Amino acid sequence: MNDRLINATGPIPYGLTNDCMFHFVFQKDIKALKSLVCSVLHLEPADVNEIEVCNPIEIGHAFDSKKFHLDLKVKFNNNTIVNLEMQVMNRGNWPERSLSYLCRSYDNLNKGKDYKDVYSAVHIGFIDFTLFSDEPEFCATYMISNVKSHRIYSSKFALKVVELNNAIELTKNNTGCNLNLALNYGGRLDIKNALVDIIKDVKDGNLNIDEIDENTISNHLSTKCIPDPDLMIRTSGEERLSNFLLWEVAYSEFYFADVHWPDFDEKELQKAIFTYQNRDRRFGGIK
Repeated sequence: MNDRLINATGPIPYGLTNDCMFHFVFQKDIKALKSLVCSVLHLEPADVNEIEVCNPIEIGHAFDSKKFHLDLKVKFNNNTIVNLEMQVMNRGNWPERSLSYLCRSYDNLNKGKDYKDVYSAVHIGFIDFTLFSDEPEFCATYMISNVKSHRIYSSKFALKVVELNNAIELTKNNTGCNLNLALNYGGRLDIKNALVDIIKDVKDGNLNIDEIDENTISNHLSTKCIPDPDLMIRTSGEERLSNFLLWEVAYSEFYFADVHWPDFDEKELQKAIFTYQNRDRRFGGIK
């Protein structure tokens, strides 16, 4: 054990970059785990019907350092296995280590089953160092492919690498936020204008009518450069949208506050965020 820890007194802080803390926190908070998996794999939360931790741990129990175990192994929708591993120190063997973990998870076919029934397996590694110094990348995806044509051999086998150190570097200058003012704005008018532009694109031959979908409409709204809101806060005790962001708030969570806007302070915002954190967001799905 590290001498610093042996001689330490009082509480010792552990962050999420600690293996056991990472494992324990996300096995306890399934919502957070689901959000993490969806964000890295670019999935909509509604597409993940169920998520299960396959190797839970108990804080206070000793671990056998010689036993090969994954940091966190989950299965979602009963057909995809995901390994999540936190690694802070660069031991020079990450590619081999992650491949070893991934192969063990991919070897999941039960006796008598057809090879087409094998579960998809993904290994997500959160590392605090740059894997390839000549190609630093915050979130990289690696798959088996043809070296000549780059054709993917199988979509059921993939590695994700999230370089935490690059995340810090990429966001080091993010010291503020964006403020969008909706002046002379109306949700219905915005949707009408979007439809007019879409019809014009179809008439001009720039858009095939059969290709029109929800994204087409979203990309023609005045808010096309702004993500859909996760939380809509309405003050003054009113419980209506008042023609505001009618399209964009389809799956937003709503919070109604009795206080007027000038009195909506930090404490009120914290209450709204706390309420939001305890919502079960299904994005139109059935629980």
